[in-house]
Amino acid sequence: MRISLLLLLFSLLTISTEHSYGQNDALVKRLDAATEKLRDNQQLKHASLGIAVIDVASGRLLKTSNASSSLIPASLMKVPTTATALQVLGEDYRFTTELCYSGSIQNGVLNGDLLIIGGGDPSLGGGRPNSALDLSALLARWADAVEAAGISSIKGNVVGEESLAPGAEPSPYWQWNDIGNYYGAGAGGLIINENKYTLKLQRTANVGGKPKVVSYNPDPGQLRWTNLLTSGASNSGDQSYIFGAPGTMDRVIRGTIPAGKGIFKVKGSLPAPAKHAADWLAEALEDRGIDISGDAVAANIPSARQSATSIDLYESPTLKDLVKQTNFKSLNLFAEALFNALGRHWGLANDPEKIGDRIVEYWENKGLDTDGWQQLDGSGLTMRNMITPLQLTQVLQLSAGTSVPNSLPRVGQEGTVKGVLRNQTAAARIRAKSGTLARSKGFCGYAETTNGRQLAFTIIANNFTGKDKTLRAALGEWLSALVE
Repeated sequence: MRISLLLLLFSLLTISTEHSYGQNDALVKRLDAATEKLRDNQQLKHASLGIAVIDVASGRLLKTSNASSSLIPASLMKVPTTATALQVLGEDYRFTTELCYSGSIQNGVLNGDLLIIGGGDPSLGGGRPNSALDLSALLARWADAVEAAGISSIKGNVVGEESLAPGAEPSPYWQWNDIGNYYGAGAGGLIINENKYTLKLQRTANVGGKPKVVSYNPDPGQLRWTNLLTSGASNSGDQSYIFGAPGTMDRVIRGTIPAGKGIFKVKGSLPAPAKHAADWLAEALEDRGIDISGDAVAANIPSARQSATSIDLYESPTLKDLVKQTNFKSLNLFAEALFNALGRHWGLANDPEKIGDRIVEYWENKGLDTDGWQQLDGSGLTMRNMITPLQLTQVLQLSAGTSVPNSLPRVGQEGTVKGVLRNQTAAARIRAKSGTLARSKGFCGYAETTNGRQLAFTIIANNFTGKDKTLRAALGEWLSALVE
């Protein structure tokens, strides 16, 4: 009886295994056909195309093509950054920002400075994720805290304290035409409103006209503008770029915005976020009738963390929530803030090359062959990053038990992949991060097969020709082979 039962169990296991491999064989055939079709795509005639697909549970390689070639990943680099942060810092990690004062309060008068002590929180005053306060709510909270402390006037300065990481320096490996724009904002010790502002421009009816700067929101103050914008065709989209060195108030805006009626909005990076945070808080306090005799300034006062008196401690959403925001919306600033937090954790602050090396070392210690992986930022904005499709897919495989899968949007439905495979029901079984730079495009993530098996995948194309839109559609078609 016992032998018969063992034979029955063995038979069932064999049938189940054969069924699984049969489905895998069908999947491999689909991927082979989809890959061959891609290779015939004229946009990829001179390109480097790399692919890796792994069965998460078994670790079986189901499809590889140039999987060990080092390629530029663009925003796919956010996946190793966020995966590392979750495992090293923990899913419940929170950034903190403290409102403090130095000196003493006598009869409602603060004889000293009011300080916003930055903690590197990328969500501070940005309003996302939903549990984070937006700028107006944050300033109101701080003004309430000042009043609750019994302060009716300040004989001193309002200080944006940024000693954790002075300035808002963007990565030294980023391009000049990126760093003045919102997606090229640096992540310093005090981040506010995602270190961005919105520039409102008056459109012109005629092509070749000169759009005018109408206003800013929030007002970054003291900016000196050289406006070289012109109006392009009505369907030309945003082709403008803001140029300006970090920490300076001089800005040049070039390129075109579409001709038409009304206001057109362009987002730029704040040149001095700690100073702007102090300015905005001072304005909020003055609106409450609190007189300030000093100035709004940025300063580097490390001792303030120990010597000043705290009146408000603001905590960010959990790292798990910040990672989801990072990957859903592909937020460079959030990824850089996590990258910097890892650097501080490891004692490597302000040295992006060493932080990147330590991330690579972390995954090498997990058993990956990391030869050919170079990481110089957290977001993937630099063209000098390199990783192989196999390495990226292995990171995904080893992160399947964390919150990384749920941090990726569902294809055709959410986030940056909402427009890929739209209206295809099976596409919702794919969660993917997209990556785009000039001549670099790709996807990585997870797919669930019809029999419930989880796949990790990466596909990256470098140095393609033609339009981004058509290649994105071709790569999306390859994704459909994972779940058809």
